Formats: sequence, C-alpha cells, structure tokens
Amino acid sequence: METENKQTIDEQLAQANAEFNKRLADESKGLKVAGERVIPKPVKPVVRPKVQRKQVGDVAHVHYDERDYEIVERDCKYVGHTVNDRKGFKINNIRYQGRVVVPECVANYLSMMENRAHATERGIFENRGRRLNYGEIVG
Repeated sequence: METENKQTIDEQLAQANAEFNKRLADESKGLKVAGERVIPKPVKPVVRPKVQRKQVGDVAHVHYDERDYEIVERDCKYVGHTVNDRKGFKINNIRYQGRVVVPECVANYLSMMENRAHATERGIFENRGRRLNYGEIVG
C-alpha cells in the first residue's frame, strides 16, 4: 500500500514541528487557533466576608442542653473578659490577652485556665513543711 506523500519521514517531522511551533506562537499571542472556539471566562466579583463587630450582649451561638424528655436551647452571649496573665492564654491557636470580647463559654474557660495557672504558681513558692536551708552545708 503506497502513501500519496512523497516526503521522507524527516521532512514530514520537520513540517509537523513547524506547524506546532506556529500554533504555539499564535496561542501565546492570544490569537484564535483554527478549529477552536474561544469562550470568555465569566468574571466573578470578589466577595469579602463581612467583618463581624462583636458587641457585648449580642448572641454568639446557641448551646443545646439535653434533658430526659426535652432539648433546651440556651443562648451564649458575648461578654467582656479581662485576662490578667501577661502572656495570655491560647485556645485553638488564638491567643487571648488583656481585655477581650468573647462568648460566655470561652470566658468561663479562660477564667478556669487563669485559676489553674495561679494555683500552680502558688504551689511553686508555697512552704509545705519541708525545711530547706541553702545557706549551710553540713557534712
């Protein structure tokens, strides 16, 4: 079976490479390539999330208390809380320092963390009946 093409394989390859290079050049310039439909991309506007201003007394979220025969919804409101520890406390990679406006449940957890920190500090310097005299060496 004879092919109608009288070019050698090297000439055919060179011609195919030339066509490919031309098509790449046209695409880089933004020209329409033969046999293609150009459909413009729809432009979506950038929607930025609204900044929530947390005001004391606003409802942050709802807690559900389950009882024997019912589920009670309890609103958790924003409260002002002061963290007295200088380095602050970290919950879920968020550091709370100074005066913060947080939901009531977070404020309760921060106060519990603060109470535990004070208890450990007190325990370090508390005299528990051990007598240590560092100023004298016997032996």
